[in-house]
Amino acid sequence: MGEVSGLLFEGQPVAVCRKRCKRVILHVRAGGEIWVSAPRGVSRRRIAEILAERRDWLLAAVETQRARAPKPKRVCEGESFRLAGRALALRFAGGEICAVGDELLVPPGTELSALRAWYVARAQVLFAERVALWAAAIGVTPGRVRAKEQRSRFGSCGIHGDINLCWRLVMEERALVDSVVIHELCHLLERNHSPAFWAQVARFDPQHRAHRAQLNKQSALWDW
Repeated sequence: MGEVSGLLFEGQPVAVCRKRCKRVILHVRAGGEIWVSAPRGVSRRRIAEILAERRDWLLAAVETQRARAPKPKRVCEGESFRLAGRALALRFAGGEICAVGDELLVPPGTELSALRAWYVARAQVLFAERVALWAAAIGVTPGRVRAKEQRSRFGSCGIHGDINLCWRLVMEERALVDSVVIHELCHLLERNHSPAFWAQVARFDPQHRAHRAQLNKQSALWDW
């Protein structure tokens, strides 16, 4: 997750994610958010200097991403919501929220927060199922499985084996969900991103690079 760094770029907050990487890497996410991946030993002052050095590139990238940003979701007839890799058209109907065919049926008066809670609940069930399946295949014993609000990463594996997954993954097709699950479970075998770790990932997800590329593309469209 990005830390609250206190850094500003042209008045805009900058999130910093400390990682085991060799150099500072700048990211401009959908909507124009600025994220920095930095080694733990790099000071905030040095990061600020790098932001200033890359000012022209950052300004252009922020403008481009803001222009591409999708409009905020609304709970209205015909609005499109993704689930399991499919686009569903929202339609008001009585009863509980449910997906039927190519439609997402929602009671009139439902707020976006309630719809989000429905998605999170579905994600929790799906993630528990997929983690249990792949944990048995890989031969590991994870801790708790949680669907969480996290935008800086698709998943994480805690020191006690807890698996945290971004609830928005439930919007994507099963192969992409499984790819993230496999990645995090393999950290129970290798607590790093060494060649040995990637060999384990490739063993259970031979197309992991393609899956990650597709997921990076799809996640840029996550707009709520």
